[in-house]
Amino acid sequence: MRLWHWDFSDDDDFPHAHEEDYWPVFGGENFGGLGGPVDWLHPGCEVKGPHRGRGPRNYRRPDERIVEDVVERLTHHPWIDATDVHVSCKNGEVTLTGTVQNREMKWMAEDEAYCVWCVKDVQNQLRIRSSNSPRQAA
Repeated sequence: MRLWHWDFSDDDDFPHAHEEDYWPVFGGENFGGLGGPVDWLHPGCEVKGPHRGRGPRNYRRPDERIVEDVVERLTHHPWIDATDVHVSCKNGEVTLTGTVQNREMKWMAEDEAYCVWCVKDVQNQLRIRSSNSPRQAA
């Protein structure tokens, strides 16, 4: 009895696997293009120089811009329903008031507010909405 033998003498008939065929479209070491990974939390800050983060002396970011950024982060967060959340800011101190569905959402909202540039402190006065109470208008 003779064993089966594959004959690959003609290289054109055998498809060769190349390493390039298995490179990811995005992700892995090529994520973010040829320059390396992208810092999604701080776009445009890929270069780390000795003066990064040093702004003009006595600059204070306007409270309105801080509120806009906090509201934007809360709005775009996939696990936070910010429908009944009110955001205010005075001298860089953010206050969150209103109601959310659960404790996790309350702490995620606080974490998102802390991530905004120039926020000094966050007063989280959010309440947990009880399951039998209707939504309140903010």
